[in-house]
Amino acid sequence: MDIVSILRKKRITLEDLRIDVTGERAATHPRIFTSIHVHYTMRGIGLSTESARKAVDLSLDKYCSVAGMLKRAAKITYDIHMPAETIEVAS
Repeated sequence: MDIVSILRKKRITLEDLRIDVTGERAATHPRIFTSIHVHYTMRGIGLSTESARKAVDLSLDKYCSVAGMLKRAAKITYDIHMPAETIEVAS
């Protein structure tokens, strides 16, 4: 939701957004997540590599309260796939 709102404010028309999340959990209970990887697939009119990366960074670092909580226990990484390219970023 944050990403859609951020891109909309930049006057970018998002046509498609898919988010897939994978993670690893601790072997012992309470089996918390130790690492999380978020794979974004997006397409839009006026969407550039830079605007996509900035929107995801703002969402994960500033606006998403779930990411803020999870970062205290797990390493969160992400990549962005757009029709012609893939951007890999480690947080």
